[in-house]
Amino acid sequence: MPDCSSPGMLEDLCIESVKNTELCDEADGYVCKAESLYEGTEAGNKRFNKSKAVVQTYLAGTVPIRNNLGLAALQQVWDFSNSSFDGIKEFMRDLFCLLRSE
Repeated sequence: MPDCSSPGMLEDLCIESVKNTELCDEADGYVCKAESLYEGTEAGNKRFNKSKAVVQTYLAGTVPIRNNLGLAALQQVWDFSNSSFDGIKEFMRDLFCLLRSE
């Protein structure tokens, strides 16, 4: 979903738009460390959703703290001018044009 060809989710798309920030580096490092604590445990056998964890950790570091991806979008935390959003913007434009023509 993120680039219309790679697997992923909305969280991946949003994090991609801020991946070159110090806060994103810190959030990713923290989540990697936390994930490693579960290696070889029963909890570690369950699927760890790193994308969701990085988004939540990133948002916990914003001022003021946002508690969900949608609220963060409304408050322009994500860089919607970033090229990572180009594919989804094109999809939305095409969809809008399709709906208008019907």
